[in-house]
Amino acid sequence: SGKSNVSNLDIKLNADNFIGTVHKAGKAIKKGTIYAKSDHFTRVISIINGKFTAYLADGKYTIQKARDDIAYLDYDFEPITVKVEGGKLISSQSLKITILEDNVSGIFTTSSGVLKSGAFYVHDKNGRDYKFPITDGHFSMHLPDGMYAIGTVFDYSGGNKVVDYTFT
Repeated sequence: SGKSNVSNLDIKLNADNFIGTVHKAGKAIKKGTIYAKSDHFTRVISIINGKFTAYLADGKYTIQKARDDIAYLDYDFEPITVKVEGGKLISSQSLKITILEDNVSGIFTTSSGVLKSGAFYVHDKNGRDYKFPITDGHFSMHLPDGMYAIGTVFDYSGGNKVVDYTFT
C-alpha cells in the first residue's frame, strides 16, 4: 500500500574503556590523534587537551604513534600493548603516553640557501622511517640511539632531492 511503518531504534553506547593522556616534554598535545592497531583494523582516537578516551571492542591493541594536528607532526614511541576482555581494559602499562624531548635538531640548507619549507626522511638499519618536517630551515625530532641514513628531501617550494648522508 506504499505506507511504511515507523519503528523505534534503541541505541546504547558502551562506556569508554580506553582513557589516557599524551604529553611531549611535559606539555599536553592540544589536538591530535593516537592510533590503536589490532589484527584487523586501526582505530583512530582523538586527543583533546592532552587527553584521549574511547571504547575499544574486545581484542589486543598496539599503540605506538601519535599525531599533533597543530604542529603537523607524527610521533613514534615505545609500543604500548593493551588487551580488552569483556569490555574491560586489562593492562599493566600506564596509558600516560610521554613523547620524548627532541634530541636531533638543526638547520637545513641547500646551495641556494635555507630550505624554507619541506621535509626529509631518515631510515634506521631496520628500515623504519622517521619524518622530519622543515620550517624556515629548522628541523627537530627525537630519535632512538642508532645509525640513520637520510633519504629523499622534499622541497615544498619546488622539487625533491636525494641525499646520501649517514649519521649516528
